[in-house]
Amino acid sequence: VPFLARRARLPLSVAPREKKRILILISDTGGGHRASAQALAGVLEERYGESIETVIVDVWTTYGPWPYNRMVPQYRYMASR
Repeated sequence: VPFLARRARLPLSVAPREKKRILILISDTGGGHRASAQALAGVLEERYGESIETVIVDVWTTYGPWPYNRMVPQYRYMASR
């Protein structure tokens, strides 16, 4: 039984049938964060197919204010030294 049907205690035929969205937040600073997120998204999509949509977002680069939005490139620079 889909989660929404269980949660709302609705009959299965009444539960909304829209695509579930899954947001995976990462910090793309190395250490396999992106690879792990891509593997997780792949498994979820393989298991649930077209019923879900996964999005991977580098939270610092995309939504962080300065100076945090520069953290990823600066980390890569410092790690290479």
